[in-house]
Amino acid sequence: MSMDSDGHEGGTPWLHGEPGPGNMKLIRQRDNQLWILDYLVKATGRDRQFFYDGRRLPAGTRSYAMIPRQMARVAGHKEGLARAAEAKGHRETACRLYHKAALDYHIGQHALAYDDHPEKIYLHGKLIECFGKLIELSRHRIERFEVPFEGKSLPGLFYSCGKEKAPTVLHIPGLDSPKELYPDAIDNPYRERGFNIAIVDGPGQGESALRKIRNSPENFAPAMQAVLDYLVTRPDVDAERLGCIGFSMGTFWALQLASREPRLKAIATAAGCYGPQYGFQQESPHFKKQFMYMTGITDEEAFDRLADRYVLSDAELAKIKCPVVILHGEYDPLNPLEDAYRVYGGIAGPKEFWLAENDAHSPGEYPHLGGLRAFDVLIDWMRDVFAGTLPPRDGQLKILKERAGLGLYGNPVDGFWMPDRVRYF
Repeated sequence: MSMDSDGHEGGTPWLHGEPGPGNMKLIRQRDNQLWILDYLVKATGRDRQFFYDGRRLPAGTRSYAMIPRQMARVAGHKEGLARAAEAKGHRETACRLYHKAALDYHIGQHALAYDDHPEKIYLHGKLIECFGKLIELSRHRIERFEVPFEGKSLPGLFYSCGKEKAPTVLHIPGLDSPKELYPDAIDNPYRERGFNIAIVDGPGQGESALRKIRNSPENFAPAMQAVLDYLVTRPDVDAERLGCIGFSMGTFWALQLASREPRLKAIATAAGCYGPQYGFQQESPHFKKQFMYMTGITDEEAFDRLADRYVLSDAELAKIKCPVVILHGEYDPLNPLEDAYRVYGGIAGPKEFWLAENDAHSPGEYPHLGGLRAFDVLIDWMRDVFAGTLPPRDGQLKILKERAGLGLYGNPVDGFWMPDRVRYF
């Protein structure tokens, strides 16, 4: 197979390019740790984020390769119940079951990081189908839309708050999270607070990955600018109150976008991946496998050179003048605190940094927030910004204790490092 100078082979292949019968060549060196990953899947019931407790996978999932079909069975059961509830006229129950089925189909397809894999195509199709049923049955308005980009089209979802002209958030999810994953489509914290929200499968994500729209260090921000171009044409969007919330790798893209985009009036981020991208070398092989698939690169050395470019520069940070809040785990393996703090220090505008004590790269609820997701408090913060309550120009630091104290509602601290930190232990 021919390869261009950037190491592209038209996407991560399956069967002929992956380890298996008759093929001893590894695409990634860390694929030789598959046996460790299999053990962790079996022992923890998780496919990643082993810092945390709690199973994501059904009992009986004994290896990473089992995830797609195991999750297909679980999702299929929920989908069957949803269809039965819908036939009975139990609309609300059916809607919630379709939602659960869609999220389970996502976990199944997510483990197949290959182009043109028939099971990935099938499982992702079921994700879209079940989510479509949720849209059909929802009591709230959720719209699909498409944004032209580089001769193709990026698919998106628009959650309306039902107001004539409302503040609107562009939500940028994690590295390989599809648009259907967040926010909670039923218990939507944005809608509750009078915000519209738009979320798009950017280059390399969700449906865009299946359409072979590849990710690069340079193309995500222009893609999101195209989304903003679309949003400002909508009569239900207040173009003077546009914000962006980024989660995980979405934090990198949110700040990169903010450095270029004066239309954004506030940026909120959580579980940062601001760069350098340590996770591709130090975390589970899962992360590197997923991102290589998203970029369409199968040569590991070429990918490593590309990954070095996913770093927010001092010049970019100095261009960010709108208010910014950072919520970050104290022991995040994907972005150590030292580098997150560097990013915070380089931001030119009003800013706050909330440190989640004893946390890593949170995939869900925060005990520091009484069990809420980050999005509840991030959108509260953004609503305050739009109301004119800005964070201090010179910055503000807060420590969110794991299960004590007032956290973000408490007093600022002097610093995150010892000896300043000792009196907050």
